[in-house]
Amino acid sequence: TAKELVHFGIACFLSMMTTLINPYGLDYLVSLQPTIMSAMNFQKYSGPYDKFVMAYQSLWPYLTDTSINFFNVGFTVWIMTLMISSILILTVYELIKKKSCDFSVLIISLALYWKGMETSRASYFFPLAFFFIFFYLLTHRLKLKNFAGRAAVFSLLAFVFFFVTLAYLNIRYDADNKWFGKGLDNFVPVKEVAFLKKYKLEGPIFNDYVIGGYLIWDLYPDYKVFIDPRGGLYGKQVFPDYMEFTMKHVTSEDIRRFREKYPFKIAIFHFRQMVTIFDFLKAGDEWRLLYFEKNAAILIHKSLLPALKSEAGNVNLSPLRFSAVKNPEVLVNVFNFYVRLDPEAGRYIYNVFKRNISDLYKPKTQILQAMDADIKRQERESQSKAVWLSP
Repeated sequence: TAKELVHFGIACFLSMMTTLINPYGLDYLVSLQPTIMSAMNFQKYSGPYDKFVMAYQSLWPYLTDTSINFFNVGFTVWIMTLMISSILILTVYELIKKKSCDFSVLIISLALYWKGMETSRASYFFPLAFFFIFFYLLTHRLKLKNFAGRAAVFSLLAFVFFFVTLAYLNIRYDADNKWFGKGLDNFVPVKEVAFLKKYKLEGPIFNDYVIGGYLIWDLYPDYKVFIDPRGGLYGKQVFPDYMEFTMKHVTSEDIRRFREKYPFKIAIFHFRQMVTIFDFLKAGDEWRLLYFEKNAAILIHKSLLPALKSEAGNVNLSPLRFSAVKNPEVLVNVFNFYVRLDPEAGRYIYNVFKRNISDLYKPKTQILQAMDADIKRQERESQSKAVWLSP
């Protein structure tokens, strides 16, 4: 009816306006166009990278998996399975009781459930559709009396329960996590990219897989990325080479051979790749640590040293820069980096963590104990080296 079309139009308009509530406004929506065009050709580029990337893995094994991963994934799998089971039960009940069936919602439900189980990234869609389908089947198909009123009360109670639960878990286990884009800069290399753009060092660059998405957003066109999280687009050659290179300890010879094929002069790694960062720094005298901030480290090949501006080489790398940071994940990453460079700098970040992170943050004590043990281990190793090197 005309009234329904008006309601539908208003809902579409409000939904479109809601998408503007993001850290980058309209620019983000405009940037999606090339991504969507690439996604249309996804199957052509997909390959064996699926097994490395959680977002593309199948969820079917978690129907029977009881390992530690079950807590993260298994609950999702079984909740989705219970959802599709309830839809099938209601559909069969209507078919037996009323000799009727709405095949459209059944097909949609089965398709979304199958795709969600087949590709974990798509598992978000079925639960969203389920509640509308479930409500529709009970109220419009089976015409249960007073269901809408009871459902409203149940929905309110469920909302309050989950709101309180999420608020509690956010405070206890995910301190300083911000929703709706606020605090996004805590998790992406904003200052690291600004540093590269400011000093315009000669490329090409080499970067890790996860950080590539942000680099495309903020670093292009100053530099082109080596790889980004659309692994399938690199599936024929670059992605397999990247995985083989980064999933092991690399030696100076490994780096040399890799650079013969991909002659990069700058490497930018997220702290997730801590092992690779220090593999580079320990690989003879080829690589130098130039800069690092909350999320990533920038390394340069020694061939760039003559062209390096003095102000870039003398940039402040002191741990005092992080004295006001209150995000525990950032402080842990920074600590893990500093403690390998200098145990005293690691001790400073330890004290910042102890002072800035709320005692309500449940893992605080455990993290501090791990930090202290790491500092002492690094101190022992430093003392052993000093004794070994002394005349």
